[in-house]
Amino acid sequence: MEQVKPRAHDHRLRAGLCAPGRRCCSQSAQLEAALFCDADHITPATVDRFLAPCDFFTFDVADFIGQAAEESDIDAFVKRHPELLGSIQLAGVDEAFDITAQDLRQAAQKFLAAVKKAGEVYRKVVSAKGVGNFIPEVSMDETDRAQSPVELLIILAAIADEGIPVRPSLQNSAAASTKASTMWAT
Repeated sequence: MEQVKPRAHDHRLRAGLCAPGRRCCSQSAQLEAALFCDADHITPATVDRFLAPCDFFTFDVADFIGQAAEESDIDAFVKRHPELLGSIQLAGVDEAFDITAQDLRQAAQKFLAAVKKAGEVYRKVVSAKGVGNFIPEVSMDETDRAQSPVELLIILAAIADEGIPVRPSLQNSAAASTKASTMWAT
């Protein structure tokens, strides 16, 4: 169930709960100490009731992972991202990743519908709050397995296509965890 929580964004701490419809982060305090009111685990179906009281939105789209994206959306994504094909060397990672057209298509088939749902919720919040007046977070961490580095790279490209300003936050180790990753705004 979704919850509204104040969040100290700098430290990624959740300080407590506030009720939907109640402003828990005082505008008069002008967000002192970087506290934000987090609408946690919201979906397209639940976002509306959190628009007024919140300024940090966690878009939970894990339920949409694996749902089929439109074939035309997959084709367009693959065409938009030829830079993801071939050998990719990421800063700070010793090994290179080889991504084939089939790898790119498979990842798009698995994650694109979820990212498009995140884009839908993001645009709804932007229309109510305006760009830059809230922190967006895309949560894909309630899954059966963590995403691979290649999948994360492809997911980030899809999130960028949706216009959601994010950076990765790896909340788990690669060791046997069912938590995967969350992306939040800078």
